[in-house]
Amino acid sequence: MKQVDDQSGNRVAGCPVLRISNVSEPTLTFYPAPAGNNTGATIIVNPGGGYNILAYNLEGSEICKRFNSFGINCVLVKYRVPRREGLEKHTAPLQDLQRAIAYTRSHAGEWNIDPGRIGVMGFSAGAHLSAMASTAYGEPTYPKVDAYDDVSLRPDFCILIYPLEILRYPIESDRCISRRCENVDKTSFRIYI
Repeated sequence: MKQVDDQSGNRVAGCPVLRISNVSEPTLTFYPAPAGNNTGATIIVNPGGGYNILAYNLEGSEICKRFNSFGINCVLVKYRVPRREGLEKHTAPLQDLQRAIAYTRSHAGEWNIDPGRIGVMGFSAGAHLSAMASTAYGEPTYPKVDAYDDVSLRPDFCILIYPLEILRYPIESDRCISRRCENVDKTSFRIYI
């Protein structure tokens, strides 16, 4: 993992963006809501960065802390970036997010969260990743590792913040979720864009 120093002076609301690159081992960080205010709901947060870097603080840790103040637990995913040679740019990150969903749901009792109220949220490329996970939950993208992978990969809700190329016509590749939209019907969970 490498933190990329932002020499350009790019800031958002006066704050520098912590840009992380060269993530070869995915990790997740659990941000529990305060015990007296825990609603049981959990959001798995996916920072953006064009699948090249992760905007880790402003689209990650700061978001988790804010949701905690509302009684919502968060899991921050540090997924693999940049893209892997010979793979679509979202393939390794989607594997990481699907595993994060399985791991989170499997730890619901231990973490005091509701396994039926686990959703995904992302910004830009992280929103694209969240949309992919929300439409490909019936298609695990990695071989089963352990018993954690026996639980549902289906998020219970999805929040997309300025998503990257989720709808594109004509449909050019598996990156575009348009080809998966035929699976969306009145029984589908809520997606907020």
